Amino acid sequence: MAPHRHLIVLCGLFFFLLNGLSAQDNYYYNGNEKVFFSEGDPQVARIGTSDISASDLDHLLQETGIVRPDSYTAMEGQVGQLEVRLYPPHTADELWCLLWADERIDYVSGQFYQFGSDDPFYFTWEIVVQLKKKESVGRFRQLVSDYGLNIGREDLHRLPKFLLVATSPDIDIINTANRLYETGLFEYCCPDVLKQYHFY
Repeated sequence: MAPHRHLIVLCGLFFFLLNGLSAQDNYYYNGNEKVFFSEGDPQVARIGTSDISASDLDHLLQETGIVRPDSYTAMEGQVGQLEVRLYPPHTADELWCLLWADERIDYVSGQFYQFGSDDPFYFTWEIVVQLKKKESVGRFRQLVSDYGLNIGREDLHRLPKFLLVATSPDIDIINTANRLYETGLFEYCCPDVLKQYHFY
């Protein structure tokens, strides 16, 4: 084999290993297990909505200037979740920042794949947690504030459970959930995910 072919093979192996290592950085905790995932198509975004008409949603998306109008059909009665395609190089994170202030938009998520699965999933940008001990509630409330989160819902019966929401669109909800879990206060601390989707 010619020397330049060796170099090509070595470069290929290097990039393969580099991609594998960087992909290992993407994980979240489900229980006490790490779930590794990779990003899907960067131009696909999933939008969760509530209390908005299809025509209002369509107008709102077109105002952003980054959503392709031919990539979705917003239909009355079916706008709870909508998958859209963005003009490159725009991403779901950018769309989330543009729509964040509208209370009718629950989340905007990019597309992700769990390792070993061909089915995409989406993060709703909320964190579901359950404390190990009731006595930890005070410390937990301080952590929530320190990490830029609010408590959306809580259930204080038996072991306390909470739904946490970010206070700004630039909070990395996955990394935040991981850091919270690693404090040792939680039975589970998992970013909320949607594993099923439908095209409208």
